[in-house]
Amino acid sequence: MELLKNELGPSWDVWFWKVDASRHSLPQQRERIYLVGRLAMRFKRHHPEFNPETIMIKRISLRQILDPTLPSQTHKLTEIMTKNLENYKLAATRSLSLPTMEFGDVVLVCDLSRGFDKVRRPSWELDVTPTIMTHNELWVWGLSPTLPRYDRKITSYERAMLQGFAQDIVDRFDSFKAANRAIGNAMAVPDIGLVVACLLADLIAWRPALPDA
Repeated sequence: MELLKNELGPSWDVWFWKVDASRHSLPQQRERIYLVGRLAMRFKRHHPEFNPETIMIKRISLRQILDPTLPSQTHKLTEIMTKNLENYKLAATRSLSLPTMEFGDVVLVCDLSRGFDKVRRPSWELDVTPTIMTHNELWVWGLSPTLPRYDRKITSYERAMLQGFAQDIVDRFDSFKAANRAIGNAMAVPDIGLVVACLLADLIAWRPALPDA
């Protein structure tokens, strides 16, 4: 950040926001850094009054995105992925045995490309998925006898909705692989909207400070 500020010089204000999609309506752990800059001479404040880091929007439930009509599927998993899945299920079962957890309302989503020891925040404690990337293997496992018994991979359509897109965007690609790559590289739609909204709100709030206002 200091290098960027030095490169742009004193005529620019530069800062960053760390935005997490799980705080802004989407059930996905997705933290991204947004770099923002503006001409310092046009504003009285060095940083905007409206900050997306401090705003929380009630997120939809993960179960509103998952398709309950899909059957459990048999996928060919590598030895490592199979072991990772077993470790996730074991850890979740132990965690949910605690009095503070409600066993009947939990859906586990894990990234089989990563071991449980590499996970910072277990997704079943937050009703969210791990970060969607281009090639990670997301697996959903239902723990409730009253909810659909999921035991399958997350579909491309569900990946799209977890990023805030309409699910039919997947049909615009030539293959599911191409769709997954594009969706994994995309920014979460609600996050982008919130960042733009904060910038516009700050611009309107300080309109008198602009020349020729």
